[in-house]
Amino acid sequence: MGVMTPAEASARLNARFDLLASGPRDGHARHRTLRAALDWSWSLLTPQEQSALAQCSVFKGTFTLDACHAVLHLPDQRGAWSLDVIQALVDKSLVARAPSKKTQRFRLYVSIAEYAAEKLGADAADAAARWRQHVMNHAAVLAAQMDTHRDADAVEELALEQENLIHMVRDAQIRNDASTALHAVLALDPLFSRRGPFDVHVTLLDAALELGERKGADVSLLARALEARGRIRQHRGRLDEGVADLARAYELATQAGDATSAGRSLAEMGSVQRRRGNNTEALSLFTRAMTLLAHLPDQRLCGRIHGELGILHKEQGELAEARAHYERALNMLRDAGDRRHEGRVIMDLGALHQEEGRMTEARTCFEGALKIHQAGGNKRFEALAWCDLGSLSLEEGRPADAETQLGRSVAILEEIGDRRTGARFEGILAAAHAALGKTQEATARFDHAEAELSRFGDVLFHCAVRVHRGQLDLAYQRAALLRGDETEARALTGRAQQRLQEGTRAGPAGEPSPSELSDDVRLAMRILRRNLKPTNRGGPELTVGPQCRWFQTPEGERVDLASRRTPARLLQLLVDKRVAEPGQALSPDALIAGGWPGERIGAEAALNRLHVTLATLRKLGLRSVLQRADDGYLLDARVPVTRSDA
Repeated sequence: MGVMTPAEASARLNARFDLLASGPRDGHARHRTLRAALDWSWSLLTPQEQSALAQCSVFKGTFTLDACHAVLHLPDQRGAWSLDVIQALVDKSLVARAPSKKTQRFRLYVSIAEYAAEKLGADAADAAARWRQHVMNHAAVLAAQMDTHRDADAVEELALEQENLIHMVRDAQIRNDASTALHAVLALDPLFSRRGPFDVHVTLLDAALELGERKGADVSLLARALEARGRIRQHRGRLDEGVADLARAYELATQAGDATSAGRSLAEMGSVQRRRGNNTEALSLFTRAMTLLAHLPDQRLCGRIHGELGILHKEQGELAEARAHYERALNMLRDAGDRRHEGRVIMDLGALHQEEGRMTEARTCFEGALKIHQAGGNKRFEALAWCDLGSLSLEEGRPADAETQLGRSVAILEEIGDRRTGARFEGILAAAHAALGKTQEATARFDHAEAELSRFGDVLFHCAVRVHRGQLDLAYQRAALLRGDETEARALTGRAQQRLQEGTRAGPAGEPSPSELSDDVRLAMRILRRNLKPTNRGGPELTVGPQCRWFQTPEGERVDLASRRTPARLLQLLVDKRVAEPGQALSPDALIAGGWPGERIGAEAALNRLHVTLATLRKLGLRSVLQRADDGYLLDARVPVTRSDA
């Protein structure tokens, strides 16, 4: 191989059987070419083994013994043939075991697969037809298990069939087989919808739909494929194209008498109108969908629509109505075993708790939903849960935790190709950067998020990001105060206040304000409003004396710590961290080491001392300032700290 570069060798792989034609000069003739080696191995196989290996070439990717039973037709076939024959091929290194968590799977190496395909000959068409039938039958079984208690296992099994199904779409294009192409791409939809990548998903849907339209495929299949593409186009920010697909899907589903598909299309169109702030149109579409489904036993879809109605009412500030729809949705989805959408509604219920100021209940909901989506391998919903947690942390004044959580959310959405949702969450991540004083990172992310949302036409989400951008104004305001430039600081505070007012500004013809239509806007306003308060001149602040021998609470009460050395030392550590790295927590170990320097204390006793001393500081007046984070303790980054020499 020394005479060819890797690129040259790669270019000749189509002739791989003759690539190593010379072989070692002193080697046996059967080793001088790959083809000769395979010819020799083939000659040692029994007729059944030869037939099995040849037919295994129709599999694309990995396969199971059940697949062999369905696809392989052998001479003198007996009941337990497949296990013996496949085991023999594995023992002879012609079939390889593939890594798999549960069912044993197998695969052929590329060269062996191509050689075996040559040997299949006239039986190729029949074997390929049996392969297609088996894959589609298996996909249908898995489809029935989606959004039930078997969802996680079904998605994992479907992921193992992904290579077979993608090849089936492409093979169907070559054969002009529209029905197979549409069935295969619809079988892939649950997997790609959960995990992406959305660009591959859309490409396959485009190909199958083009073939289906050209060949006059079954209208029900076309409707389902258009519905899937419309949904994914939304996530990629192509809202108008997505709505057009959904409208066409509804027409075809109605023509085919498929009420379930028609109801899904209406519900998806309702979601689009809700996100655009067209709440009257959204409610009409959801109502029409529920009417269509009234006589069908589809608890899962009805539960999802009730969840959407809950979001609609919550965004309009009608919290009691929202809660009623969420509770009804959860009952339906739990009865149906739909854990995926149950987790989605739990997140929405958490957002309702957050809007009501019930932060502990909100966090419980978000963390519970995150576990559901991680267990189910649903990457998109996992990203939504991380964003909810990050938004909650930001509202609670813990920007460092928010930055981590929101960063995970944005990274997942970038991975799966959900550009529209990614742009929304990038704006909140930018606010966390700004709260931590990372103005360059915040500016870059705000600029990108606003450009994307403007291009997608997401008016309400764009407004929410512009309000969040007030956090950047406040970051520059704090820097101006440190420079002693009060004029600039006042101007920046005024700019942040103007952004706050944007959320409450009614439309030109008296339309509702963004804050009346969107909980995303209200969230951004709540966070900015809370952060504006301590930055106003004369606003509440924490003042500490030399070595924290005393402090004055934000409420104005002076507390003497001269005789309380350990609380004073802990407060000094927390103040130093707050000034140096706002929003960053001190670990329990760091606090213990600084609070009891040089003392040898058991780990459990040390933690107990720390908890008691921190509780003392809270009782003395720091309850509203001293916070607990995932990695330790910190002083609220929104409350200014002033050191006094007196």
